[in-house]
Amino acid sequence: MKLPLRPYLGQFFVFSLLGLVALAASGCHTSTPPPKYVTEFYLEAPNQSGVVFTLPISQLTYHRMADSFLNLSMLTGVEQGHVTVNLPDGTTQQKPCVFFYFNDDGRTRLNMSSGANQQRRIFLYLNEKPIGVRFIDQPIDTGQLFMFLEVPEKDLPDYVKDLKESIQRFKDLKNK
Repeated sequence: MKLPLRPYLGQFFVFSLLGLVALAASGCHTSTPPPKYVTEFYLEAPNQSGVVFTLPISQLTYHRMADSFLNLSMLTGVEQGHVTVNLPDGTTQQKPCVFFYFNDDGRTRLNMSSGANQQRRIFLYLNEKPIGVRFIDQPIDTGQLFMFLEVPEKDLPDYVKDLKESIQRFKDLKNK
């Protein structure tokens, strides 16, 4: 006995289409979005050489090395904080900053680079834009780096939140 195929082809097509839609939808929910910030740290270049750039708020112009020495893959955490700075008049002031925490590779690079580049600066770039600076007054061997960001103080918590999310997203993508 020969069964007519025509009624079953329509059902087969509908169920196949539903299966593809379900498969595509399930894949969309498990993908990790890319990090919001590509984070790179550069050293100040010696003798007015290197890449010239201007910080966004202070409008100070500096020269940096062409290649970054620390990046997002070396970060393990970030926190907002305050540090006490000495002012020219002999007084001190609490200034808001961001603390960056590095893995072992980052800690080693930070220690070696800061030791060899004292009296220069470290610059933070987010998505290829300069946004932070730190003067190197001694080797930084703890794997913790604080930096002053050139953003309005009221926006600092949002930057820290987005940096934390970027670190986590990078880790999630790396572990897939």
